[in-house]
Amino acid sequence: MLAQFNPQDTDEATRNSAIVGNPKRIAVLLHVAPPYRRSALLRSEDVQALFTMLDNIARSSAVRIVSIWAFNVEQRQILFCQASPGPIAHQELEKGIASLKLATIDYPHLMDKPADKLEFFAGLVNREMAQEPDAVVILGTQTDIDLKVTERALRRIQADRPLFYLHYVPSHQLEFDDVIENLVRKSRGNVFDVTNTKTFLRAWERIEARLGGRRGE
Repeated sequence: MLAQFNPQDTDEATRNSAIVGNPKRIAVLLHVAPPYRRSALLRSEDVQALFTMLDNIARSSAVRIVSIWAFNVEQRQILFCQASPGPIAHQELEKGIASLKLATIDYPHLMDKPADKLEFFAGLVNREMAQEPDAVVILGTQTDIDLKVTERALRRIQADRPLFYLHYVPSHQLEFDDVIENLVRKSRGNVFDVTNTKTFLRAWERIEARLGGRRGE
């Protein structure tokens, strides 16, 4: 439930994050999708949870966001791109998300193979890795994308830098086998299930520690 995800709590925690003289450069990939792939509507609470995580990561003094890509795997669609550091272009991001046409398939995608969708995602990760950030952070919601991780998709990801996936799940009961989670794990990345404010803060502290932005762990 969104009520468990309190933006004010995360604001205070990120303001209190360790001040570092050399913040780490991170690329953010934002997967926007409904919980059920045949759904025609995004859930507002899912989108709000992603925005809350993104905004609070942007406020963290331990990192600097150098690029943001919002996308949908099922449609193989780029919804928004901010390819340079700076304040998040919220209006453009919201417009990009609003442009997503769910429960429809464009004619060029009718002949898509399942592997094409996964390789689209792998290509995004690889493109950001090639820009040599200190880490790539994926934000996404629980969704039932019916795909299996392939060796070809795994070979496409050159995960030579830390890869993190903050996976928003509204409850502790995971209903779906998340293909992005599987791909990240098989690429030796780290996955964090986020159910509420506390789990997000705990996950972000661990990511900062891994990147050297905080003492501890």
